[in-house]
Amino acid sequence: MKNNDLILSESIFQLSLPQANALRLLKTKHKKNYDRAQNNFENLQIKEIQNTLSKNYLIAQKFDKTLNNRPGMDLLVYDYKNSHLQIIELKYKIPIESTNDIKNLDSSLLNKAYTQLDKSKEIVSKNLDTILSEYFGEDFINIKPQKIDYFILTNYSIGTGIDFQLNLKLPTPILLIDHYLFLMNQDEGMKLVSTVLNDKSKGLKFKINKRYATYKLCNEKFKIPEFYSNVPY
Repeated sequence: MKNNDLILSESIFQLSLPQANALRLLKTKHKKNYDRAQNNFENLQIKEIQNTLSKNYLIAQKFDKTLNNRPGMDLLVYDYKNSHLQIIELKYKIPIESTNDIKNLDSSLLNKAYTQLDKSKEIVSKNLDTILSEYFGEDFINIKPQKIDYFILTNYSIGTGIDFQLNLKLPTPILLIDHYLFLMNQDEGMKLVSTVLNDKSKGLKFKINKRYATYKLCNEKFKIPEFYSNVPY
């Protein structure tokens, strides 16, 4: 840093894609704007869920502004036929750029989300008789959900699996958004999500396959192994 300017070697700057460099600079020069941009992506997550889920599910509309201040309750989805409610905390992570980002993903972003889920459980337990009417309207006055799942949806899978504060046990209550949407659009999707959340392998019974990519250079042939799976989303 010099005179509030960030000086970078041009050769180093060109090692990454321009958009990745732009995000890196934003994070360094305007931390508040970077954090705000990351939070705004949660709105895109909600829109994606709204546009993808079956009409068999209700997605909560916040009728009262005070509901915005409830931790761990970014999104509520309700299966009215089976009286099954999902309380969801959204976490969007702009892709990592360093090993320190991986550590921060575990220690700050995800651990914070787990703590927020615990707070949401306290709120719901105190407002169980009114939680549905508060978020879904007057049609649900005096109706209580028969089953509730609390979990986190995130866009980014990388992390060490280590928690630095909470000593969490597997399975942790977290899913990737793509995985969640795939499950929810199956028969009895909400029940399937609940089952997967309680499975240490997250329901991913897939086989890792190996193949080789072959390259020729200066009359020499090189084979490089590639690994892939049959994950359906």
